[in-house]
Amino acid sequence: MWIRVGIALTLIGGQSSAQSVPVVANQRPSWTTATQWKLSAKPILDIGTADGAPEHEFGLISGVLRLDDGGLAVADMQANQIRFFDKTGQFRKAVGRRGSGPGEWTQLARLSRFRGDTILGAGFSGPYELFSQGGDYVRRLQLENRTRLTIVGFRSDGSLVAYNSGINESPGRTGEWTDSTEYFEYSADGVRTRSYGHKPFLRMTAIDGGSSGPTFGATSTSAVIGELFYHNFTDDFAIDVYDRSGKLVRRIQRAWTPARVTNEDIDKHRRAYVYALNDVGSPSDPETHRQRQRRFEQLKFSRSFPAHGRMIADRVGNLWVQEYRRPTDQPLPARFFELADLPIKWDVFNSQGRWLGQVTTPGKFFVMDIGADYIAGTSRDDLDVPHARVYGLQKPLCRPPECR
Repeated sequence: MWIRVGIALTLIGGQSSAQSVPVVANQRPSWTTATQWKLSAKPILDIGTADGAPEHEFGLISGVLRLDDGGLAVADMQANQIRFFDKTGQFRKAVGRRGSGPGEWTQLARLSRFRGDTILGAGFSGPYELFSQGGDYVRRLQLENRTRLTIVGFRSDGSLVAYNSGINESPGRTGEWTDSTEYFEYSADGVRTRSYGHKPFLRMTAIDGGSSGPTFGATSTSAVIGELFYHNFTDDFAIDVYDRSGKLVRRIQRAWTPARVTNEDIDKHRRAYVYALNDVGSPSDPETHRQRQRRFEQLKFSRSFPAHGRMIADRVGNLWVQEYRRPTDQPLPARFFELADLPIKWDVFNSQGRWLGQVTTPGKFFVMDIGADYIAGTSRDDLDVPHARVYGLQKPLCRPPECR
């Protein structure tokens, strides 16, 4: 690992200014075989069944959080409920239902920590309902100008970073371009306190008089850790880090070689898409195959794969960056989350931007929450039954700040 200083031309607060930006350029990870982090071979907590107690049966898990006492909060989008379990997996309480009143959603799409012992259940663009970790209703978080707003993450004081997730269709435009969107800070009371400006958001291409993101195209991904806001447009492995005022304070780079999208990749994607399983995990019918094939023929493809996938902040200040995986021809269910059979690798960076190494998570497991000694998320078993699972995270010879 080495650090160099470059000159970056940035647009902050609407003004262009040259500033010296420390660049943490990582050529190789710092972990050795002896210090490599890894997951437990089996989950340390596993909740989910097809024929047991109804509280343990889930329709579509959209959020999993490990609570301070070792229990779990699990969001079920299908039931529009948050279910609370103790550290042994015993059911405690369920809150929420379908509706528009306090503590209700039309589609419960995410579960997040707010501040202190308060958690947030939210639809795609609200409402934002707050509960204690014991399941008691607190209040609704009202955000100013929240139309098409997506929350990136919360700070410890309850303030948050969010962006406008609306896509400009750009009718009549030709070729390929990069669309941008504006990022904002909100207070814990929902007041918009500042703009972080427009940042690259989505690679777009003209199609049938409108526009769409090309398959395998670069996208925006971001995270909030402490007072810092992390953002990258994934056409390169260069993650920008901003302080609370919006000043660019660091850029994290990792050695990376662009991977070209080949005809074989496209054909594998076609087979996985056309023959994808239906919502209950069964083979789809021939007419559905024909419809998907017609839609597939309208797709356009990026020339290369993104540098990486999504980013997640763990609870001790590390940044986890998902490795972008090439397509397989395995038919996938039409799920809200990707639950492919193959394991997924994550690059882990500490609070100074140093590349620590890689952690591999199991196949059919979607990561939703990472702590000092665990990784929690949703999974499906061989019978396609949804589970909330927690794996132990083992860190031999680990020292602060990564292991607080």
